[in-house]
Amino acid sequence: MKNYQNYKKHVQVDMVKYSGTFHFNEQLKQEGTDIKINGKSSQVLDDIETTIRAIVRNHGNEFNESKEERSIMIDKKYEFKAGDYVEYLGDIYLTNNSIDKDNPFFNTAKMTRCNYVLKWMDEGVLKEQSCIVYNNTKNTGGTKTLTSGLTEIDAMVNINIQNNEDTRKINYGKRLYTMKNAWQVTLIDNITTENTFSWTLGKDSLNSEIDDIVNGICDAFEHSYAISLNSNNQTLVETETYKIVPNVTDKGVTVTNPKVNYTSSDENIAKVDSTGLVTALSVGSCIITCSIGTVNSVLNLNVNEKPISPVVSYSTNWSQGTNIKQFVTSTLSCIKTISGVADSTLHIDYSFDTNAQTLINAGKIVVTRKSDSSISIKNVSVTTSTNIYLTVTDSVNNTKILDNQQITLTGM
Repeated sequence: MKNYQNYKKHVQVDMVKYSGTFHFNEQLKQEGTDIKINGKSSQVLDDIETTIRAIVRNHGNEFNESKEERSIMIDKKYEFKAGDYVEYLGDIYLTNNSIDKDNPFFNTAKMTRCNYVLKWMDEGVLKEQSCIVYNNTKNTGGTKTLTSGLTEIDAMVNINIQNNEDTRKINYGKRLYTMKNAWQVTLIDNITTENTFSWTLGKDSLNSEIDDIVNGICDAFEHSYAISLNSNNQTLVETETYKIVPNVTDKGVTVTNPKVNYTSSDENIAKVDSTGLVTALSVGSCIITCSIGTVNSVLNLNVNEKPISPVVSYSTNWSQGTNIKQFVTSTLSCIKTISGVADSTLHIDYSFDTNAQTLINAGKIVVTRKSDSSISIKNVSVTTSTNIYLTVTDSVNNTKILDNQQITLTGM
């Protein structure tokens, strides 16, 4: 009888899950499109940077043709939630309502195409955000009667926009520009729709003195900034740094500690931090833009290759060593090399300690310069063991070649 105890057991596969996943992946290959979520085209899945791909279909609302709605089917592994921006075929969509997670293989959601890019100023910094603008003027009747008996335009719009760090700063009374008019926020709803704001705005009046009508920004000229830099052109070498010093005025008055925004056109060449410190990274050219409000000034930056520092070394040789007997002459030769190449221009300076200088003055030892880079020392009449000390320097850069080198004078 055969022994089956070493046979591998059959691993049971969840065929429903396998089949559903297989069919969704096949459908994704046929109908799927690369998309971006909140400006990012990929996410890390299982430690691998993966392009975001989803199935997007028309989901029109026949009762409101001004809204272009689509449905999206996306793998559950992707991080995706209500209020996310989805870029699909060049358009930006806002994901509305909650994400439907009932399907075991993928998540589904509805999203609406953004029809406007809202712009506003936040502490002197221009903010831009895609949004959906609805004209609700028809719900107001279009006019209202004043106590004087006169009538005026009674208009209203609604804006749906992502709930994020920038939009959370929008408060009641904030003036915004859309539909060629100025509007004022009168209601902020952050409850009805998950991760999005729904703002209700009443019509306001444009003011050409503070509103940038051309670029569609209310209160753009609340400040009248001007900015200049300590330099508009700089050349650095790799790893060097440079500090931008901006001079900002508001209606002619110097601004203390201005909130300047710094950006680099190519962070592979140079980066800049929030204080204006520029760091050169690699060879090339880029532009550092320094902006406040709607004005800016630029620094044109060139980065050159960092020169290789030469390696300088010295060596010495004594013809008779440093123990010099009476009547013996020992010659010191100095050699200088720069990156391995001998430098024939070496010129040395030398000095002795006070004891040696006394012996020299007495004629008991004789020191002679043999060349620019060598000297000789002759023991004329020193017969008892005596130590003297020699210091030799490179006369060009004052580098010490010998520092208090001990020389011993002895008798025969």
